[in-house]
Amino acid sequence: MFSNVIIALSLIISISYFSSCSKGAIVDKLVEKMATEVNKQCPMAVDSETRLDSVTHPAQHTLAYFYTLLNIEKDSLTFDQKVLDENLTQAVKANKQLEALRKLNVSFRYVYFDKNSDPAFKIEITPEMYNK
Repeated sequence: MFSNVIIALSLIISISYFSSCSKGAIVDKLVEKMATEVNKQCPMAVDSETRLDSVTHPAQHTLAYFYTLLNIEKDSLTFDQKVLDENLTQAVKANKQLEALRKLNVSFRYVYFDKNSDPAFKIEITPEMYNK
């Protein structure tokens, strides 16, 4: 009897493990496909000050956007990181195009470079942030 319980628990754990792995792999394939599709349109002007240069899939369940601030040097940037995080989190929540990715608990990383291609700042929006 005890060995049947151990076998049943092992089977349940194995099934859970492999189904979560395959779900994770499917999510990552979707994220990679989205990055590939967006990159076909890059570089693209977002506004007169910002250009989207590329999109990557740098980590599991993560989509990273790389932007250039066309007229700004990083040393001249002044902002409140907390306010920027909150505003970008609200933008991720409101963006209908990201809805499917939010349902899959994808993180969104935004990396900004200044006009000299120097790293300016980075923000990551996680599922914990946009699901509040």
